[in-house]
Order: sequence, then structure tokens, then C-alpha cells
Amino acid sequence: MARHRAKVNAKRHVMSVGIPIGLVAVLACVGGGVLTVGLLDRNESPSAPAETVAEKASPAQRLVTVTVTGASCHVFASTAGNKVLFNRYAKHGESVHFDIAPLTLVLSDGGAARVFVRGRPQAIGRSGDRQQITVDR
Repeated sequence: MARHRAKVNAKRHVMSVGIPIGLVAVLACVGGGVLTVGLLDRNESPSAPAETVAEKASPAQRLVTVTVTGASCHVFASTAGNKVLFNRYAKHGESVHFDIAPLTLVLSDGGAARVFVRGRPQAIGRSGDRQQITVDR
């Protein structure tokens, strides 16, 4: 009878140690894969198109320019294919430029930002109101 208990205890030990080790190995493989994909796609970060445009161009030469005039404003911009170009809070005085069309632009506070399309100011709404602007080529 003692021999039977030893086998049962050995099986419990293998199960109690082996299963967590297996789960850790699986999680490490999945996490490594996600990290690798994330690093490879790093060149296409959501804010890259706004920051990679030449700084010498004036707002009149840009397709869309958003300048935050309030304390902050959440700016979301995406293309027609739902590729997110920009998705974060912009601070007072910060300008974001986009030269891609068609473009959907969403502002969390219409009164906290000025929007220029092809150099012309756009009427975007009252303070505190969410605003959405669609720009076609």
C-alpha cells in the first residue's frame, strides 16, 4: 500500500509542477511572437505620418492642420481604410499635420482646436462638443 501512495504523490507532483511550467512556456512563446510583430511594425506607428512630414511646409500647403488652442484636445485621425494615423491627446499649442485623403478627423472638444483644410479655417463647433470632419481629396 505504501508503494501505491508514492506513485500517487509522484503523479501529483508532476502535475503540480509540469502544468505551470508548460503554461509559462506557452505564454513566453506567445509573448515573444507579439513582441516580434510589434517591433517589426514599429515603423508604422499611429503618429508617424503626422511627425514625418517636412517641417518647412506652411499650413496653407498642408491638406489638414489641427492646432490645439485649449488646454488639450483628443485628436483622432484615420484613413478611409480605417488605418489610424493619430490617436492621442494633443497639448496647447501643438499642431498636427496630415497630407493624406480621404481622412476622418474626430476632436473631443470642437472649441479647443482650430482646423485648417487646404489652408482655409473650418468651422468646427462649440466648446465641449465632439466634432467629426471628413476630408475628401
